[in-house]
Amino acid sequence: MAQYPNAKIVEALTQKIRQLENVLDTKDDDSCLLRGQEEKRVDFDEFARGFVLLKVKPSRETHSMMEVLKINEVIEAHLIIGSFDVLAF
Repeated sequence: MAQYPNAKIVEALTQKIRQLENVLDTKDDDSCLLRGQEEKRVDFDEFARGFVLLKVKPSRETHSMMEVLKINEVIEAHLIIGSFDVLAF
């Protein structure tokens, strides 16, 4: 994982999400965080945030999203279309 200010929270969040029954794969992408930091001059030391993409078992997307929302550190989760099924924030 690349080193950036939110690496610890993303790693912890990813580990918790991977423990969920229907999760097949996860991916965190720090490129959007770093790009946002450069373009918007966001102070990431003030706010720890992370984005994790989840690939889940077929037909378990909504259930998995609801399970992810039960994790204290997750403030939002959205169903998405594409290679991954859920985006957790």
